[in-house]
Amino acid sequence: MKPGDRVILELTDEQAVVLERAVELLFRLHIGQFNEIKFALLQHIHDTGENVDYQGIDALLDTVSHLFFPALQPHESFNVNCCEDCNVAYGIYQAVRYVNAWHHRPEGGIGVNFDPPHNTGVPIPKCYLVKEGEEREVNG
Repeated sequence: MKPGDRVILELTDEQAVVLERAVELLFRLHIGQFNEIKFALLQHIHDTGENVDYQGIDALLDTVSHLFFPALQPHESFNVNCCEDCNVAYGIYQAVRYVNAWHHRPEGGIGVNFDPPHNTGVPIPKCYLVKEGEEREVNG
């Protein structure tokens, strides 16, 4: 791609939620927040009713955390600006999270989900909602 080229991605509501969760897990992995990854994994297992060894998963993620981030204390994390991939993932996460929050609760709410994305040193992607029956022209 040439500088200035863009990739336009059109998502359904369900796809946008999945994308938000995916980039959130990616950036949390980069900053060493294994406790959040563990929670998301265990929540998924609970929701799907799969029969798995919870203690084994807990031990595995604790081991990985200590191997890659030995100085990290529980519930502590590295700066989100640790690497460019992390910044990109966090920017995508913020943009999609913001649109999803206002779409699902148009009356607003309290929390970072309703805060506009903040600059992480890389461009924040444009993210907007197009309601059924509306058209949004994308200029090339």
